[in-house]
Amino acid sequence: MARDWLTDAQAALTGADDRVTASETRINELLAAPIDPVPLPQQSTIDRTRLPKALAAKLVRREAQGLPVPRHAHNASAIAAPDSSTSDALTGSALTRRQRDALRAQLPHTEDTSGRTDSMLDRFVDAFHASGRLATLRNLLAVVAVGLAAAMLFGPLEPSPSTIAAIAALAWALLFAAVAEERAENRADLALSGPDYWALEHATVAEPGPEPGTPEHQLAQIAAALAAQITACPAWASDDLSVHRIQLDPDAEAAQITAHATEISRARDALGPTPDGDGDAALRARIQRAGNEQILDTVTASLTRRVAALYRYAAELSALNTDYLALQAVERSLTASSHLGNLVRQTGGDELTVRHLDRLTADARDLHAAITTRLQILTGDLTALHELPAGPDDNHA
Repeated sequence: MARDWLTDAQAALTGADDRVTASETRINELLAAPIDPVPLPQQSTIDRTRLPKALAAKLVRREAQGLPVPRHAHNASAIAAPDSSTSDALTGSALTRRQRDALRAQLPHTEDTSGRTDSMLDRFVDAFHASGRLATLRNLLAVVAVGLAAAMLFGPLEPSPSTIAAIAALAWALLFAAVAEERAENRADLALSGPDYWALEHATVAEPGPEPGTPEHQLAQIAAALAAQITACPAWASDDLSVHRIQLDPDAEAAQITAHATEISRARDALGPTPDGDGDAALRARIQRAGNEQILDTVTASLTRRVAALYRYAAELSALNTDYLALQAVERSLTASSHLGNLVRQTGGDELTVRHLDRLTADARDLHAAITTRLQILTGDLTALHELPAGPDDNHA
């Protein structure tokens, strides 16, 4: 089957009383139809067997505390490179704040469930600890506190209320410094350094996508084709859709759908064949497997709705693109006609020119109105797309 399903997308939804139902029905039909294969977005993962043992253990500790862990570190050196050359961007242990933020934002991570905040005070304490000055301050406070106490007990210093208050304040400051240092050491121990990201990048390997021949693989194929169609539309690059380009990255959308489809496909594969036998154990196993299959079917249906929303958006964008190209042609004709009008007026054809220009102007006005209407529909499709869950990899970069 050629790409007819792509070119006929708008026709399939035109006149439908319920565009949502019509699009979901169409996607379900395509799950059983042969379509031209398209390259799926590359999925990557970290092969932890390739990591140094200390780093692998650090990732386990981060996961235990609910801290985010990179799903992969593909292209990490290039992400960190603006502060240095690509070759040595991750070789130094100290990452700049900009590098850490860029790596966190552009690499996909697991969800942060630690509840830990990165306050200005934490940053100050971490910097103080990294320079060694926090330990120096703690030692200095300890020496002063011990000295005052010794002078009061064995020396000439009188145990006045002010002296006792000073020693108590020093004790509290010493306790605060000790707690702050312990917290800073814990954060430093769990923080991912430049060499850590370098090792993660070199342990990142290509991950196979959904199993071919499965509904999940078909959904990923459809999403990838829709993303390519959206970005290929001239109207997509127009000023009218500048806000849409900020809110929607079609390639990232296809990558998220593919990642979710891959996880569903693996879960189905892990179920294995249906257990045989007439015994109670086999019966319970079949019931359990059927329940798991039902859960996976529900998850697949949710992903299908996601792809259907992308299908509606691509279909409406295709129709808008037709109007957009027609408007460009009319505007070119208007520009040319304004020059031709000068020549026609020289031959007494003013009335003909006026009628021609009026007709072109009316066409342009109608097309502008049509585009405005389609933009409203397209914005609604985009809103619906954002309201659907993309799966477990929403923080993909």
